Amino acid sequence: METKNLLLRNTELSDCKCFYHWEKDPEIIEYLSIDKDIQYEDVVKDFVLASIDPEMLMFTILSKSENTPIGRIIISRIASKEKSLDITKLYIGKKNYQGKGHGIELMEAMLQYVFFDLNMERVTLDYYVNNRRAELLYNKLGFKSEGVLRNSTIKDGKYYDLKLMSMLRNEYFSLYKKV
Repeated sequence: METKNLLLRNTELSDCKCFYHWEKDPEIIEYLSIDKDIQYEDVVKDFVLASIDPEMLMFTILSKSENTPIGRIIISRIASKEKSLDITKLYIGKKNYQGKGHGIELMEAMLQYVFFDLNMERVTLDYYVNNRRAELLYNKLGFKSEGVLRNSTIKDGKYYDLKLMSMLRNEYFSLYKKV
């Protein structure tokens, strides 16, 4: 996939080095369910397990101008019969690319991909209830709130609530006027 500023490609094993580096950064993982004591082997194990899971897709986000990894996105719970999936993990890990609008550019491309290419009916995502940046982004994109998933994830031994949002196919086409 390609956008104005980004390239998205399937994640490769070598990308795990970048992911591990980013996922050790407290600012990156503040709102992700990643324990602070994560090890490189954990990142590799997760990659290997996800790569053989038919209900998951992993993409590495690259800067188009530098052709270098700047983040990642994982899609999970791909249900062919129900035509639904979940955007599970999304972040820009490279500091000088954060706060520059890449999140919305990436999500617009992902929505086009899941509704056009994968022909999904429903897309869900969730985020930590106190993550205001995520809330603003997903509202701006047109996601609808479905409620709070209480004690839905655990990080460093503590439970956190997640806000669940979704977008339906007809909502996407209504908002983005693509046929």
